[in-house]
Amino acid sequence: MPLKLILPRLLRVPLPTDVVRMVKKKHHYVPRTYLSGFTDSEGNLWNYFKDSIKKPVPRPPGSVCYETFYYAQEGEGGELDNSLEDAFSESVENRIPSLIEPIPTSPGTLVQMSREDRADFAFFVAVSLTRVPSFRSGIDRIHSRVAQMVLDHEAEKDAELRGAIERLGIKAEAKPSGSLRPMLDMAGGIAKTLLTKPWVFFCAPPGFSFATSDNPVWFSGRGPGHPLTELLMPLRSDLAWAAIPRATLDDMKVVCLTKFEARAMNRRVAGAARERVLLREFSEEFDAMVKKFMRTEQRVDL
Repeated sequence: MPLKLILPRLLRVPLPTDVVRMVKKKHHYVPRTYLSGFTDSEGNLWNYFKDSIKKPVPRPPGSVCYETFYYAQEGEGGELDNSLEDAFSESVENRIPSLIEPIPTSPGTLVQMSREDRADFAFFVAVSLTRVPSFRSGIDRIHSRVAQMVLDHEAEKDAELRGAIERLGIKAEAKPSGSLRPMLDMAGGIAKTLLTKPWVFFCAPPGFSFATSDNPVWFSGRGPGHPLTELLMPLRSDLAWAAIPRATLDDMKVVCLTKFEARAMNRRVAGAARERVLLREFSEEFDAMVKKFMRTEQRVDL
């Protein structure tokens, strides 16, 4: 049956309990409204692929970073339930632009956020890390390993079952919806740690664009919920956010990066990406940089 989730405040919208809403098939794991902050004058994102063969292509935000029924759950009658996708669409998609768009890019400015806004922003960053395939696939692998162990244990006691498994090549595999609850629970825990760290906002130098990706939150070597972990997320083509433990800068301060520092940030984004990196303009130099990270991906081994 579908999860009866205790949702964070940001996702508390009316969810259907007795009606299955089968409207949306395309479930975005990176919000379209967030991606619109990286589009060019024609409303497109330039997609750079870590695959060595694929060339950059322009695409609108609605056509990237989604999977079919990605947040769907199985209802009591076996039908698909889209209530979690509806919650994301009606909350994150609508709420986050109002938090990101007003943030200034004037160096030295202290960004003003209410306690509620800061909590919502922290959860947005955290769930942007846990909702992507790079993170959820790790949870799915653990669940599948546990299911396989149970199947192997039962097969040891039942020769007929063991024979059928060997004859048919049966493998245990967890349902994708099994990672939805851990996805939200972990996001809640990560958000709490973010609220204990100083935040810095980085503005891009003149003529430079920050990139984002299909795995938009970068973190340092420790786990994302560790109190000493640094996290980074581009917010717009001209603005990025970071949580930096033991930062010497004032909390919530806007700092302008040099081009050298900004390029280093984009390299972090490219290294974390799963398959594609997104930029507002075409650049052969940027494409060459992305392809250097062809065999890398930021994943969480749980």
